[in-house]
Amino acid sequence: MISFPRRVRAGLLLLVLLAGAGCIASTPPVFKLLVDDAAVDGYQAAYCWRSTCVDGVPPQYGAADYIMLPAGAPIRLNLETPLPDALNLALRAEPFGTDLASTQLSPAEREVSWEAGLDPGRYVLVASAKWSNGDALYFFAVEIAAAAP
Repeated sequence: MISFPRRVRAGLLLLVLLAGAGCIASTPPVFKLLVDDAAVDGYQAAYCWRSTCVDGVPPQYGAADYIMLPAGAPIRLNLETPLPDALNLALRAEPFGTDLASTQLSPAEREVSWEAGLDPGRYVLVASAKWSNGDALYFFAVEIAAAAP
């Protein structure tokens, strides 16, 4: 049987406890779209986190999949910690289409907002995030409502 010094055993125990408590995540944090009082999970299409890379299937959205956003309201996301070092947001007509509007952020808080200024219609919100541990790509199907007359 291998015998480890006391400090090594204590360090290994701490590592196991932290991993069990979720402090050492095996996947990137989850992003949620905030709409009124609801929080909607994004579709995590691909990521590289620590030493693992996963390529997901691009999302296919039907009419019922779009989340209605009020006209003129900012797009709001809730970010799990750790916060990304860089966050790019883009609205597209389709998941891998051309950016119709985009912004780059360096989040300092868990909630970020963005006023894209696009006309009413259906879009795919793409959130691309980078951390020191890796990167991830999230999609949300959104519909910007027409302003009330």
